[in-house]
Amino acid sequence: RFLLTMLFFNRVPIHPDIEQVLGPFASSTLLDVDVDHADFGGAVRAFAGAVAQVLDHGLISGVEVARELARHKGTRSVPAPVVFTSTVGFRDAARDGATSRIDPSDVYERVRTPQVLVDCQVAEENGQLVCNLDAAEAVFDAVELDAVIEHIEFWAMRVARSSDAFTVPLDVLHRDDRRVAATVGAAAGDGTGSDKVGENTSQMVLDPAVVTAVTELWSEFTDVEDLSIESDFFAAGGDSLSMIRLLAAIRAQYEIRIAPADFLTNPTIAAVAARIADAQRTADPATLHVDAVITLSDMSEGGDAAATAGVPVYLLHPSGGDVLCYVGLARALAAHPVYALSDPELSGDLPAGTLPRDIGTLSRLYADVIARHSGGGPLVIGGWSMGGTVGHEVASILVQDHAIEVAAIVMVDSNVPDHIRRVPGHDAAAQHGEVAIRYLGSLEAFTGAPVCADFDGLRAQLVQLPIERQLALMEQRLSAAGLPATNTARKLDTFARHLHGLGEHGASAADVAPVLLIRAEQKAPHNSGVGMGVDDTGDAVDLGWGPYVGRLVRYDVDAHHYSILNRPALDVVSEIVQKFFADYLPVNPPGASHSDPSTRLDADDIANGSALSAAEKGNSE
Repeated sequence: RFLLTMLFFNRVPIHPDIEQVLGPFASSTLLDVDVDHADFGGAVRAFAGAVAQVLDHGLISGVEVARELARHKGTRSVPAPVVFTSTVGFRDAARDGATSRIDPSDVYERVRTPQVLVDCQVAEENGQLVCNLDAAEAVFDAVELDAVIEHIEFWAMRVARSSDAFTVPLDVLHRDDRRVAATVGAAAGDGTGSDKVGENTSQMVLDPAVVTAVTELWSEFTDVEDLSIESDFFAAGGDSLSMIRLLAAIRAQYEIRIAPADFLTNPTIAAVAARIADAQRTADPATLHVDAVITLSDMSEGGDAAATAGVPVYLLHPSGGDVLCYVGLARALAAHPVYALSDPELSGDLPAGTLPRDIGTLSRLYADVIARHSGGGPLVIGGWSMGGTVGHEVASILVQDHAIEVAAIVMVDSNVPDHIRRVPGHDAAAQHGEVAIRYLGSLEAFTGAPVCADFDGLRAQLVQLPIERQLALMEQRLSAAGLPATNTARKLDTFARHLHGLGEHGASAADVAPVLLIRAEQKAPHNSGVGMGVDDTGDAVDLGWGPYVGRLVRYDVDAHHYSILNRPALDVVSEIVQKFFADYLPVNPPGASHSDPSTRLDADDIANGSALSAAEKGNSE
C-alpha cells in the first residue's frame, strides 16, 4: 500500500469562455493505492475505484493535502514524491499533429505539483505506448531507472499477450517481475541480482556487528536513538526519501542492493541485517562435505552400492530436509546405486543460518557435492516435491558447470515454483505460526497421525501465539500423536527456510535430459493450493513445467501429494520409474525425440504386471 501523486485534467467552469482557452488545466490529487489483492484484475479494479473516489474531491488540490500532512507529521518531507500521469485513451496528439498548427507564442502553461523524486508519464504516440521517467539524479542511478522501465515493460507485455493476465495471482506476476529485476542487476554487473530474503527472520543468526551498523544507519536517517532490533523504519519517523538514502548507504557500505519493494515487506533492523547476512552467504557460500550424501542402496532389497551396476540415482530432499521418504523407492530400484542429499542444517551437521535461502545458490552447493561424490556421469537426478524442483536446477548446473552427463531427471509431484507464494503473516510470529501449521499438516497428511485434525482452529491459535508458545504447542501435538517431538525448532527453521526460498524462486528453462514427471491425481488433505508447491497449478497436466523442460514423459497416479510415496501408490511409482529407466537410460540415443505418454496407473495395473503408456492403452488427452 502506498501514496501516489496523480495529475488529472481539471477544467473548472470558472469563465463562460473557458473552453476556448488552450492549456492542460492539470491539478493533482493524492491517491491511496492498495495492491493487496488476489489477482491482477482485482488490483486494477481497486485502482480504478480509488481514482473515481479521489476525483469526487478534485477541487481540493493534492498540493494542499500534502502540505497539511507534512504539517500534521511535523516534518518537511514530501509524503508522496512519486507522480503518475497518463493520457492513455485520449487522442494520439503526435499522430494527429494538432500541435503543429499552434503558434507557441500564444501558449501559456503553468504546472504546479509537489516536489517529486520520480515522475512517470504514459501516453499513446504514433500508435505506440510510450512510458517516460523523470527522476532526481541525486537519488536514483541509471541502473535503478532502467530496472523500473524493465518492470513496466514486462507487466505491459504480460497484459497485452496473456489472456489470463487479469486472473493470475499477483504473487506469480511479482515473481516473474523479480526475475526481470535479477536480470537487470546481473546485466549491471553488481553481482547481486535481486537480493531477496523472506520476511521471517526468527531463525537467522545475525552478526552483532552488522546489527550495530544497521542500527546506527537507522538512527542517522530517522533521528531516533532508542531503537530495538524490531524497530520499524517508518514508525521511527522514516519516509520514502530517507528510505532511498538508507538503501543507498547500505549499498555503499556492504556492496549489496536491497530493492525498495523488498525493504517494504519488512522494514525492520532485524530484517535488513538478515538480508545482509544472506547476501554475504550467497557471495561466499559454504562448501558441503561429501558425507552430506546418504547412501540408500544398502536399504534396498538384497543390494548395496557395490553390488549395483546401474546408473547412479541422486534424490534431493523435499521441504523440511528429510530423505527417509525415499527409502521405499530406493528398495525398489535395486539395480541402481541410490543416494540422497538431506539438508545439513536439519541433521545438525551445519549450524543454523549457514545455508542460503536462495534456491539457486543452494542448488549450486548441492551440484558441487554431487559432482565430487559421483566423480562423473551419467547420473539420474530427482526428487519429490521441492526435491524435484531443486533436482531440475541441480541437473542443469551439473551439465553446464561441471560437464557431467545427466541421463534423466525424475520429478515426483513437483509443482513449478512460479505458483509458490511467500508465507503470509503481518509479523514474524504470525509467519512462524503459518509455517508451523503447514508443517503439522504435512506430517499428518504423510504419516496419517492425528496431529492437526482441527486444522483451521489450530492455525487461528498458532498465529496469535508468541514463537516460544507455538513450539511448545507443536511438541505437545506431536507427542500426543506418537511422533518425535525433539529438535522441533530446528526442524521448523529448516522447513521455513525452504518455504521462503521456494517463494522467491522461479524455474529456469533447461533441456539437459529427458524428464519423468509423476503427477498425483488427488487433492491433498492439507496445504492444497495455498502456494507452497502442493496442488498449486490447477488443471495444468504438466504441473507448469512445459515451458522449462524439453523431453517430458508424464504419468498420473491415483494418490495425493503426501501419499504418493506410500503404499499402494509407492508400488505404482516404483514401476513407472523402472519402466522409464528401461526405456531411456540404456537405449535413448542423444538427440532422439520421444512422444509424451501419459497414463494413470493403480494397484490393479501393478498386480497384473502392466505399466502401459497412454499410447499403449489407447487413451489420450
